Amino acid sequence: AATINVPGDQPTIQAAIGAANSGDVIQVANGSYSATTTLVIDKSLSIIGESESGVVIDVTAATSYGIHITASDVTLQNFTVLPNPDSNDHYCIKANPATLPVIYENLTLDHITINGSRRSAFDVHGYNDVVLSNLTATGTTRGVGVAISGCHNVDMSNITTSGNAWGGVAIYVSKPQYLNRGSDNVNFDFANSDVADGIYAEDEEGLVNTNIHILNYTYGINNNYATNPTKNIEFYIEGTLADALNLGAGFNTKYNNMASYVWANADPIENYYVGPGMAIQAAIDAATPGDVINVVAGTYNETVTINKGVSVLGAGAANTIIDPVSSTATYVVRINTTSGNVKLDGFTIRNSTTEEVGTTKVALGSGSTGAMVEISNNIIIGGYDSATGVYTDFGFSFWSSNCASNLFFHHNDISNCYDNPVGLERHRGTSEISYNTITDCAPFPAIWFMTEKSGSEAPEMYEITARQYIHHNTITTGTGISMAAPYGGHYNQYLGGKYTDVEISYNNISNLSATGRGIQLEADGDNGGFYNPVIAYNTITGASGLPSTSARGIRILGNVFNADISNNTISDVYRGIWQSYSWGQPGIPGPSGNTANNNSITNCVIGVENQYATTAAVLDATKTWWGDASGPLDDDSVNPDPDPDNPNGMGVKVSGYVLYDPWYLDAAMTRLSNQNVQNIDTGEWFTTIPEAIDDPETLAGHTIEVHPGTYTETASGSPYTSCIKMNKGVTLRSTDGAANTIIDAAGAYMGFTIPANVGTVTIEGFTITNFTHIGIAQSWSASAGTTSIIKNNVIQATNDFIRNGIQVSGNNSQVLNNTVYGASYAAEDPNYGSSGILDVNGSNVLIQGNTVIGADIGISVQNFDYYHTGQAVSNVIVDNNNVSECSQEGICLSGINTASDDVLKDISITNNTLLNNDTGIGASGCVIVGEAIPSGLAITGNNFTGHQINVANWSLTTLDMSVYLSPANTYDRAFLLDQVIYANGTALYVDVPDEVIPNSFQQTYSVKASYIEGLRAFTMMLKIPRADFVQPVHTGSN
Repeated sequence: AATINVPGDQPTIQAAIGAANSGDVIQVANGSYSATTTLVIDKSLSIIGESESGVVIDVTAATSYGIHITASDVTLQNFTVLPNPDSNDHYCIKANPATLPVIYENLTLDHITINGSRRSAFDVHGYNDVVLSNLTATGTTRGVGVAISGCHNVDMSNITTSGNAWGGVAIYVSKPQYLNRGSDNVNFDFANSDVADGIYAEDEEGLVNTNIHILNYTYGINNNYATNPTKNIEFYIEGTLADALNLGAGFNTKYNNMASYVWANADPIENYYVGPGMAIQAAIDAATPGDVINVVAGTYNETVTINKGVSVLGAGAANTIIDPVSSTATYVVRINTTSGNVKLDGFTIRNSTTEEVGTTKVALGSGSTGAMVEISNNIIIGGYDSATGVYTDFGFSFWSSNCASNLFFHHNDISNCYDNPVGLERHRGTSEISYNTITDCAPFPAIWFMTEKSGSEAPEMYEITARQYIHHNTITTGTGISMAAPYGGHYNQYLGGKYTDVEISYNNISNLSATGRGIQLEADGDNGGFYNPVIAYNTITGASGLPSTSARGIRILGNVFNADISNNTISDVYRGIWQSYSWGQPGIPGPSGNTANNNSITNCVIGVENQYATTAAVLDATKTWWGDASGPLDDDSVNPDPDPDNPNGMGVKVSGYVLYDPWYLDAAMTRLSNQNVQNIDTGEWFTTIPEAIDDPETLAGHTIEVHPGTYTETASGSPYTSCIKMNKGVTLRSTDGAANTIIDAAGAYMGFTIPANVGTVTIEGFTITNFTHIGIAQSWSASAGTTSIIKNNVIQATNDFIRNGIQVSGNNSQVLNNTVYGASYAAEDPNYGSSGILDVNGSNVLIQGNTVIGADIGISVQNFDYYHTGQAVSNVIVDNNNVSECSQEGICLSGINTASDDVLKDISITNNTLLNNDTGIGASGCVIVGEAIPSGLAITGNNFTGHQINVANWSLTTLDMSVYLSPANTYDRAFLLDQVIYANGTALYVDVPDEVIPNSFQQTYSVKASYIEGLRAFTMMLKIPRADFVQPVHTGSN
C-alpha cells in the first residue's frame, strides 16, 4: 500500500483520495483544508491527520454531507471538521451504503472533533465491525452527537458529547426500506467517556436493537411509544435521578403517552423510579418479581394494578398521591398477583371525583399461598363527609376477596370512608392488621372479616385456619371490629364458615355510635363459628351521651367456643360484654367455654349479659373491675339464675348465668376480693400464701403480708406433706395477729416447712392448726444456710398427739413469743416424745417469751449427732418462757444417741416459769461443757412449781446441781412433800419466806424420804439459806 502526503503529494484531501488506490494511506499535515462540496471516500483508505487540533477540514460550504464514506475498511483519524451549521441535509461525517442492501465492514473513526453540526455530527449506517474512539461532538442543533444505525459489532470509547439537541449517542435500527435490521452488539462505557447528553437505543418499525451493552451509567429511561409495529426508546445517562425523571416525563410529552419508566443501573435491575409526568403503572409493567418501584413526591392521576411480586414505595404519604379523579374507576390500586411478595407503602390513595361512585381504594385479590402482601404507611381517603353524612365515593378503603396470600396491613391512616375501611372476605392467608388509624368514617364496622361457604366448594375455601391478628389499631368511628363466620343476611343463609385462630388485642376503639359495637364475633349459622378466639387488652369507649342507648362493647353471637375475653377496658356503652343469640337463634350447639376475665367494665347499664341459660354457656367473668369494690349488681333482673346474687353490689349490673366472684377491689385491678396476701415490695396481691412465696418476682428479703382470714392451703410432698413451704428467705407476717389469721393445714403432716439454704425466714403472727405432726418445721437436715425467726404465732395441735410444735435447726434462729398447745406423742409412737419448741443442732439460738402447754417436753435443746457429728450446740438462751403441764421435762437438754460427741456448750436457762411438769429441767444423753459459762450450763431466775423433780441431771456430765438451786431459782412451798430424790439430787432446799426469826426461836422442819430400789443408805442435808437470825446463826440440824 502507498502513502500519499497532503499537501506534499496532493494539494487537497479530495485529490489525494482520487489518486489513491484501495488500501493506501493518506497522511495530512497540520493545516486548514476547505472543501466546497462533499468530501467523498468511496474506497478502502486510511486518512490520518498530523494532529487532531492541527488538521482542520472545513466543509461549511457543503450543503449535503460534509464527509461521505461509502466503502469498507476505512479509517479516519486526527483532525477537526468544521460543519455547515445551517443545511438540514448536512451530516458532518456520514458513512452508509451507496447502494442497498450492501453492508460495509470495518470502519474506524478516531480522534475527530466536530462542533455545531446541523444534523448528527457522526452518522454511521449499515456497517459491521465499527470502532469509534476519542470522538468529540458538541452543539449539534438538529440531531445527536454520534448516531449508529443498523450496525453490528460496534465498540465506542472515549466519546465526548454535550449540547446536542437529540442526545449524545443514538443507536438506531436500519428501517425496512434500508437494511431492515437493528443494531447488534454495541458496546459503550461511561467510565471512559463524557456523554453529558446521554446515549439511547431506539427500536422502530418492528425492528429491535439487540445486545446493547452500556456500562457504568447511573439511570436508564424507557418509553415504548408505539406498538404494531414497535417503537421504543431506551435512554442511558450518567446524570442524577432528577435528570432521568425529567427525561422520562419529557418522552411522555414528546410521544403523548405515559409509558416512560426509569431504572437505576444494576445487574440485574432492581430499582425503578417514577416521577411527576410519569405513570406508576409503566414501571410496574417493566419490572420483574422482586423489583422495587420508587415513586417520588407528586400526584399521579391513574389507577394502578400490581400484578407481580414487586414493592411500590412512595416518598411519604403526605407528598405522594395516587388519585385517578375518575367517576368510573372501580379501584385505585389493585393487587392481583399469583406469585411473589408485594409491598405498597407511603402513598395517599384516594379518588377525588365529585360524582357518586363506589371506588375501592386498595383491592386485593387471588394471591398465592405463602406470599406476603404488605400495605403500610399510607393515607387512604374516601368520599364520605362525617359531619353531614353526604358521600361521593362510597367504596371500601381496603378490601380483600378470596385471597390466599398472607397480609400485613399496618400503620395506615384511613378516613372519610363510607363502606368498611378495612374488609376481608374469605381471606385464606394469614392477616395482621395493626397500628392503623381509622377516623371520620360511616358507622359500619371499621375492620370487617367475613367468611361463608359458596356452593359445593372445598372447606379450605371458607374454613379459615390461618391466623387473623388485629392489634394496636385506633378507631374513632361508629363501630369498631366485626367478624362473621358464617356471614349471613339471615340465619343459616350460608351453610358453613369458621375462623379457628383469631386474636383481637390492644386496639383503642372510641366514639361508638348509639347502635355501634366495639368488637363483635357473630356466627350467623349452625355449621361454623369461632374457635378459641382471643379478645384482649382493648380499650372500648362509647360516644358522648352513652350508655343510655344500645351500644355494646364486646358482643359474641351464637357459636363462639372457648373465647378468651380478657384485660379489656370498656366504658360508656349500654352493654359492656354480651353473649347473645344470632338473628334470634341460639345456634347449634351454642356457645361454650367462653371466659371474660381481668376486664374493667364501668359506666354501663349492663356490665355483662348472658342471653343463654345453660350450664355449658355460663360466662366466666370473674376477676373483673365493676366500678365499685362491692362488686357488680346482681339483682336477678336480667336472665335470672339460681346462683347466689349480689343485690348490694354498687358496680355495673350483671345478668344471670354469669360468674363474677372474685372481682377486683380497685380500679387499678391490683387486688381481687379473695386476695388477702401481698408482697409489699412488689405490690402484687395473691390468693394463697404459697402463690406469693413462689411468685418469680418474689425475692429473698421481701416481706409478704397476710390479711385476716383462714387459709386452707393445699398440702404437697410425700410422705411428709407440708401446707406451706418457705422456699425463699422472706418475711411472712400477718397484719392482724394470730387470733385473726389462721393457717388450716387441712391434715398435712406439717403446717410450715423451712428448707436449707434459703437465708433468713421469718414467720410471724399466725395460728397454725389442723396439722398432724409438726406446726413449723426446720428439720435437723435443713439447718445449713437457713436462719428461722418464728414469733408471735399460736400452734394448736388438733390430734391427741403432736410431734413438735415449732422446730428450728439453723444457727442464729429465734423463737419468740409463740404459744404452743401441745399433746403427747406417745399416742402414735411411744418411743418418741413431743416437743413444744425444739432447737435441734442450732447454735446461737434465742428461745424467749414463749408459752408451751401440754407437750411431752416443753422446750428442747438437742444435739442430734446423726446430722451434726463432732459439733457442739452452743450459746442457746432459753429465757422468760412459760412451760406447763408437760408429761416429761418442761425444759430438756439432750443428745440423741447418748454418745460422747453430743455436746451442749454454754446453755442459759433463765427467768422461765415452769408449772406442773413432771420434771422442771432435765439433761440427758449429752455432754455439757463451758466456755463463756464456767460449768457450761446456767439455770437462774426460774420459777419451779408443782414438779416431781425440779432439776435433774441424767447427762454424761457430773454437775453440782446445788449451784442451780435456790437462791438462783425459786420453788413452791409444797416442794418437800412426797419429793423423790434421784441419783445426783443430793441436796434438798427448804423454801421459806424472807423473815427475821426472833432470838431463842425454834422451828422444826420435817423431811419424808424414800429410796430407790437397791439404795440402802444416803445422807441428807437440810439447809435454811435465807433465814436471817438476830442471834448467832443456827445452821439447822442433820
